[in-house]
Amino acid sequence: MKLLDLMVNSPGVNPPSLIGRSRVRVKEKIMHKSIEVLVKHFRDIVEKIPRSEFRGHSSLSAADFPDGCCDDSSHLLAEYLFEELGVIVDLIHGSNGGEKNEILSHDWLYYDSIIIDITSDQFNWKGYKNPAIYFGKEDEFHSSFTQTRRQDARWSSLDDQGGLGFAYSIVKKNL
Repeated sequence: MKLLDLMVNSPGVNPPSLIGRSRVRVKEKIMHKSIEVLVKHFRDIVEKIPRSEFRGHSSLSAADFPDGCCDDSSHLLAEYLFEELGVIVDLIHGSNGGEKNEILSHDWLYYDSIIIDITSDQFNWKGYKNPAIYFGKEDEFHSSFTQTRRQDARWSSLDDQGGLGFAYSIVKKNL
């Protein structure tokens, strides 16, 4: 499905709301909305793919998405965003986070001061009330982690690509 098709039915970007803003701000808002629409579509698709289709080639084959899938799904999403929009997003690796530092690690994407986290709800069984997709400025949950930033989160930019190429091909054929 093409981005324009996804955006037609997506609330949030309507031309009257953009009148009077600077051209740069308008482009930024459109890019953010474009990313948000693609992120929602990506998560919807990944949730529907049976883990058996990944055949041991990533965490997506071993866990019930989103549980334990934050790293691999972030790399795959980064690749998808690059292919669709040409944006390069960073990977944030968080460690020792949560209210009591009880979450050992969690990964998410970062672009233009925006957190893109498609697995934030995996911790809700611990009492958190995170949305399935977090798309916004840094919040209390994400700021609780000690963070390490890695530029260019695409799986194709990794030295050790493992089975992410196969996993990405499965996701792409379902998009």
